[in-house]
Amino acid sequence: MSREKDFGKRLIWIQWIVAMSFLTLVFRLWQLQIIKGSEYLAQSIRNRTRLQKIQAPRGFVFDARGRPLVKNIPSFNVCLLPQYIKGQISAQERLAKNLTLNPSFLKERVVDIEGSFHSTALKIKEGISREELGLIAQDRMILPGVMIDVVPKRVYVEGYLGAHLLGYVGEVGRKDIGRGYPPFNYQPGDYLGKCGVEQAADGLLRGVDGGIQAEVDASGQRIRVLTERGAIPGKNVFLTINLDLQRLGEECLGARTGALVALDPRDGRILTMVSHPPFNPNLFSQKIAKRDWESLLADPSCPMINRAIQGQLPPGSIYKVICAIAGLEEGVVDPDTTFYCPGYLRLGNRTFGCWKKGGHGKVNLKRAIISSCDVYFYRLGLRLGVDRLGKYARLFGLGEKTAIALGGERAGFIPTYRWKKERFGGGWSVGEVASLAIGQGYNLVTPLQVANLYSAIANGGVLYLPQYMLGVAGEGERVSLQFSPRMLKKIFISPNTLGVIRDALWGVVNSPEGTGWRGRVFGLEVAGKTGTAQVVERGKKGGDRRFSDHAWFVAFAPKDEPRIAVVAVIEHGGHGGGAAAPVVQKFLLGWKNCMG
Repeated sequence: MSREKDFGKRLIWIQWIVAMSFLTLVFRLWQLQIIKGSEYLAQSIRNRTRLQKIQAPRGFVFDARGRPLVKNIPSFNVCLLPQYIKGQISAQERLAKNLTLNPSFLKERVVDIEGSFHSTALKIKEGISREELGLIAQDRMILPGVMIDVVPKRVYVEGYLGAHLLGYVGEVGRKDIGRGYPPFNYQPGDYLGKCGVEQAADGLLRGVDGGIQAEVDASGQRIRVLTERGAIPGKNVFLTINLDLQRLGEECLGARTGALVALDPRDGRILTMVSHPPFNPNLFSQKIAKRDWESLLADPSCPMINRAIQGQLPPGSIYKVICAIAGLEEGVVDPDTTFYCPGYLRLGNRTFGCWKKGGHGKVNLKRAIISSCDVYFYRLGLRLGVDRLGKYARLFGLGEKTAIALGGERAGFIPTYRWKKERFGGGWSVGEVASLAIGQGYNLVTPLQVANLYSAIANGGVLYLPQYMLGVAGEGERVSLQFSPRMLKKIFISPNTLGVIRDALWGVVNSPEGTGWRGRVFGLEVAGKTGTAQVVERGKKGGDRRFSDHAWFVAFAPKDEPRIAVVAVIEHGGHGGGAAAPVVQKFLLGWKNCMG
């Protein structure tokens, strides 16, 4: 009887265990199918589908005559769906070997995916070679989740030519991700313009990415396309730059460190912008190698600086036109006012020399500009003072950005009486004021500012916004957003004053005693000004080229109906008349022949 009783108890326990197990199974099924059914369904879909981005090709960049400066070519990237290869050490090692990658790098790309399902591929390597492409294709069946994407690669057709103006593209950083406006929000792996035209016109050049949703097999290989949205290419940009003139400018500047800028003084369009030394923007078309980037940063010549808009240098004697205009407009001198130049001027216990040690003798304003007499402008500057000099410098755009639509432009610097008192707690000595009058001391300008200054003198007193954008056109569209001159301001200077200055600048180049005679071009009426900006005081150079003077020459032509204004500056190049004037002469000769 007891045995039957024990058996009955055991049977009850077994029934309870079976019932509980059944209830647990029912509950688990209910939980999986009802509570988390939608979540697991989504995971299942993600496991068998893949989203592949179709990168939109950036728009081309053309010169003023429609010749390509920047374009795209096909490039092959290796991408990876991490969940297919995670934990497959042999496959990871094989992939790393085929792509000559460090296995630890590949491991880093596939970690941190526990509990997540990635339907978007991660980029592993850009711009693979044909040999690498063949190895990946050969091992396709043993490399799950690995795929090849064909993407447009940015190509700068002329290499180094115009690098600072055109700029370059680079992969977005962490600070860029999610930035922008729909549909331009940047995502990991996207490229954007980093400087120059590429950055300034990024919103135009960058198209709208497309995408493919595809069904994949167990190894992540595509079976069929479910949906597809095509990419919309970016718009093409046409520049005011003339490719022939850009080549000419690069050739004229040669291996020298400096800049050359040419403008059309009638409307402010930029014809040429050269900065040396240049860099190769093609290095950035895909992720730049660490050694290449470190080499650029370590280069003492600073090739990444756009000297045309970022180089801030003392203007030297090209600033004397500001002093002359201020003197005439303020009634301090007239064209016939003379000063005697014995070759020096004593101020207190200091002697300020003229570049011509024997002196220029008795000179009026015009002759002082033609022969670049320092003593004349020492005396005129002392009569004007710091603030009146600064007033006319800023009137012509010195000491402030030109507002050109290129990132990184520097403003230069034009000092005031108040600035020095607040900065150093004292006033100006007569020697400091005299130095300012000949473009030394605290004065700093950029080549673009100087080109704009002389353009305004050439065109009768209009300061235009320098522009490089000629027009924009989408694929198959007519050119739109065409160039339109933008006047920054009309400078209210007496026409007589500007006439005197223009005549004197013609004499600089064409008079027997002119300092810019090496800028003459047969058959072209050239007006210009030389400038030699000291880096250290005379007698302290010690043969070190780093302490050599900066050489300037700026010119416009033809004198009475100007169509071009061009400035060249050569850092540590020596005298403006000997080093910079021949550069501008060669450029103007080429421009004359090019424009016919």
